[in-house]
Amino acid sequence: MAFLAQFKQSYLLVPVAIIIAIAMIFADSKLTKKPVDKRIYLKSALGVGLISFFIIYIHTLKGKIDEEIIGGIPPF
Repeated sequence: MAFLAQFKQSYLLVPVAIIIAIAMIFADSKLTKKPVDKRIYLKSALGVGLISFFIIYIHTLKGKIDEEIIGGIPPF
């Protein structure tokens, strides 16, 4: 698990996620014997890249969420 801590709040995780997605699509195509063309690889790489980029971007934003915790019966 210490290996994964190196990627915390790092955009290096985006290409790692893309490579993992492409490897999973390749393995799935070999197991199911379905032909996969380059468009499927490009679409999934783009989708995984955008999603992981935005997740990391949102995670690195500075800010604070203030929530009140009511310890007891609600007042309503």
